Amino acid sequence: MAIRPLVSTFLLVTLGMLLYAWSAIAQADPANGFALYMGPVYSHTPSSNIHTHGLSVNADAQMALNRHWSLNPYLELSYEHTNQPYTVLSGSAGLQARYWVDHWFLGGQYLFHDENRRQSGNTTSAYYGAALGMAAGWESDAHWSVVLELNTFEAQGLRLNYNDSRTDVRLQIGYRWY
Repeated sequence: MAIRPLVSTFLLVTLGMLLYAWSAIAQADPANGFALYMGPVYSHTPSSNIHTHGLSVNADAQMALNRHWSLNPYLELSYEHTNQPYTVLSGSAGLQARYWVDHWFLGGQYLFHDENRRQSGNTTSAYYGAALGMAAGWESDAHWSVVLELNTFEAQGLRLNYNDSRTDVRLQIGYRWY
C-alpha cells in the first residue's frame, strides 16, 4: 500500500471537512480538557522500503484560546509490525494547534519523534528527530472524537527529504474529559 494515495485521500477528506465546517451555522467553543485516543497507525519509510502497521495510543491536554483556536500538547506511543524481521516501538511528543468550526477542526502540528527497532528482544537501532504534521477531526457533544493525522519528515531534523523520512497516517478514536 503506497503512502501517496493515503496522502491524497487525507487531503480530499480534509478539504471536504473544511467545506462542511465553513457552512456550519452553530459554533461550539472548544473547552479545556484531557483526552485519550487509540487507533491504527500505518507508516512508510521510502529509503529503506519499510512499511509498518500497528496500534497507537495518544493523550492530549486541550487548552482553549478562544472560540476558534486551541493548543493541544500531546504524547503518542505505538507498537508496529514491519515488513522486515523486526518490530517498531515509536513515541512522539508534540504540540498541535487546532482551528475549530462547530464540532470540526483542522490542525497543524510540530512533534519530536523517536523510533526504536527491536529484534529478538533487543533494540537494534533508533531514529529520532523533528517532524511536521496535520490533523483533521470531529468531537461530539458527548465528548467522543475521531481524529485523522498525517505526519511526515519524521527522524529528519531539518533536512526535509521525503525519501529519507518516515511518513505515518493515524486514525484515532478518543474521549475528552472537561
